[in-house]
Amino acid sequence: MTTRDSLDALLRPVITEAKAAVPTSAHANRWRGTLALALAACLPYLNTLRNGFVYDDTRQILANPYLRSLRYLTSIFTTSVWSYRGGAGGSSNYYRPAMHLLYFATYHVFGARAWGFHLVSLALHLAVTLLVFTVTRRMFYELSAGTASETTAVKPATVAWVAALLFALHPIHSEAVDWIAAVTELELALFCLLAFWCFVKLPIGGWSARIGLCASFATALLSKEQAMTLPLLATLYEHGYRPERQHTPGLQKAFRYAPFWLLTGLYLVLRTRALGSFAPVRAAHLVGYQIAASALTLTGQYLAKLVWPATLCAYYVFHPAWNPLALEVLAGAACLVLCAALFILLWRRARGASFGIIWIFVTLAPVLNASWMPASVFAERYLYLPSVGFCWVAGWAGARVWTWVRDQGRVWRLAAAGAASALAVLCAARVVARNADWHDDLRLYTRTLALAPDAYYVHNNLGVWYWERGDTTGAEREWMQALSLAPDAEIVLNNLGMLKNSTGQLQEALGYLRRAVALSPSDPEAHRNLGQTYRALGELGLAEAELGTSVALAPLDPRSRRMLGEFYLDQGRLHEAEEQFRRSLDSLPTPEAWWGLGFVYWKRGELTRAEQAFHSAEQLVPSSSRAHFILGIFYAATARSAEALEEYKRGLAIDPGNKQALAAVQELRASGKVADPK
Repeated sequence: MTTRDSLDALLRPVITEAKAAVPTSAHANRWRGTLALALAACLPYLNTLRNGFVYDDTRQILANPYLRSLRYLTSIFTTSVWSYRGGAGGSSNYYRPAMHLLYFATYHVFGARAWGFHLVSLALHLAVTLLVFTVTRRMFYELSAGTASETTAVKPATVAWVAALLFALHPIHSEAVDWIAAVTELELALFCLLAFWCFVKLPIGGWSARIGLCASFATALLSKEQAMTLPLLATLYEHGYRPERQHTPGLQKAFRYAPFWLLTGLYLVLRTRALGSFAPVRAAHLVGYQIAASALTLTGQYLAKLVWPATLCAYYVFHPAWNPLALEVLAGAACLVLCAALFILLWRRARGASFGIIWIFVTLAPVLNASWMPASVFAERYLYLPSVGFCWVAGWAGARVWTWVRDQGRVWRLAAAGAASALAVLCAARVVARNADWHDDLRLYTRTLALAPDAYYVHNNLGVWYWERGDTTGAEREWMQALSLAPDAEIVLNNLGMLKNSTGQLQEALGYLRRAVALSPSDPEAHRNLGQTYRALGELGLAEAELGTSVALAPLDPRSRRMLGEFYLDQGRLHEAEEQFRRSLDSLPTPEAWWGLGFVYWKRGELTRAEQAFHSAEQLVPSSSRAHFILGIFYAATARSAEALEEYKRGLAIDPGNKQALAAVQELRASGKVADPK
């Protein structure tokens, strides 16, 4: 008998089990079950389609030049995820080309419409849910072939359905689905599960399964770093879980999971070349015992959120564990002991469920090292992939309970069904309510601060929200609160310097901005704002140097380019100003850059090109009164009074109280150069 024949003989019980579990008469039930899973995955998240861009979405999508043109394709694969920001903001441990490619495709299908991006996230969550069902059923069918007690205890299809339903409705997933910038979690889970499904199929799937494995895993690696845990999971599964593992030669086993390790090696080379090292940014400077103690604390927190996700927050303030005997550290250690005991219990009674324990801890391990993580060391979205293992354990337990209840009589069955339905409704209601928290920045930040009042980063972001709406009082209040919580946060110092500059408090602005630059010399925003402050003080040489440094650090930043262009325009250096405005427009078309370019042409006497530039700005922001007023000024200055009056009227329809525009209209009427019927 050949090796292939031996494998077929060993796996024949698995195939027989699968066919027996789904007879012809049960196909309708299977489709109804799939529809129920699809509805459970989609319906609770439908209200996300009304949400806008929040948090990092603006910078990653609306202000991201990589999404506008294929000419940045090389940069997507050879730089970090934030590289387009330049300087300190562009330095990152994140290498995720798949995210940019998905954003690029979504942007070119839906444009800058938030509902389109939310729709993609919803579709990915649906796909992951259905994959959880498919992978769970396949894995439990295979493992049940080698464990007789497991075969008689629960049906693999029941385990799969319960696990997938729990995954669809688990409230801990709301952050990953609600937040557009968290789409990497969805991509990671989708392609990791797809690769693992192909891996489980390898004994009978042939080369098609191997090709699918390689393609899926490569995409998972380009989605997020946690994909590097899959080679270890595959190795453990091959040697510890495959029913035919005792009869399969070691070389053949290695041949099955070798693609995972080979692709991981290639990924590490590509990642290191792109970032300069595996993880160039060290966020928290912790010594060994602090990292270990913090990891235990985080373990306890993550497991608690999996079991009881009642309180959800977008930002958790991380406090390093300084005392190894602290209560939270000991609680984390106790959770590990309990999980180890559960693993031992499940190893003999439910082999597939025991692998769920391994899946949780292996996929969670990369985010337990606090020194690698950003400011948000603990985040709910990091549980999206690890929760698959939790759903395997809970799915098996739920199926086992249902198998027992089914034999206890109709009353027990009704009670169990009612309890399960109530739990599902509660989970769905929690998801729907949580989705509303992500509707806009103001709601997200205020509700986050209600739970985490000492989150300086959220105070800073709320200050930005006030600033963008012209509320300098609200902005200063939030930024001063953020500064009291984090006195050396350069982003807060930079924002306060920008605010003081705008209110004419130039010396205070200098103090904040010099501190920001000293703390983060490669921050282009701090240099840009410092240059603007020097410009206001008349220190033109220093202003040009700082603005030039900002552009050198962030060559794709449209704002830095535009501000340097405005500086050159004021100095009459029209050729240099034109170059900066054009480079700004290449990165991201903005009305301000078009206006600057229009003024360059106007000063040169190129009136036709100036008018075209002003019209381009108006087309970008047709609801902006300023766009119409600038065209009105241009037409009035070039003796086109009727057109000037028309533009002023359009602008006043938007901003009827603008004194300068009202005065200009009155002057035009008084001049007698236009016949105005009013």
